[in-house]
Amino acid sequence: MPSKERVYHYYLLGNRPIKVTCSAMEIPINIEIVDSDKKEFVSDLSLVPVITDSMDIRKVDENEFINACLAKGVKPI
Repeated sequence: MPSKERVYHYYLLGNRPIKVTCSAMEIPINIEIVDSDKKEFVSDLSLVPVITDSMDIRKVDENEFINACLAKGVKPI
């Protein structure tokens, strides 16, 4: 039976917060990024290569992620 445990990783792409939800085996199952126009998070699995290969992305802790969300006027998820 697969584990339902989730692991979360937080990133900033420039000043845009990104939340990656992974399975217990660290396989990305969802990626959400702030849509600046809508002021909400949207799912975007096309960001997988950006997260793994981009020099413009920075891993942050949960507190920095929350602060970045609030600075964008978005409720942290």
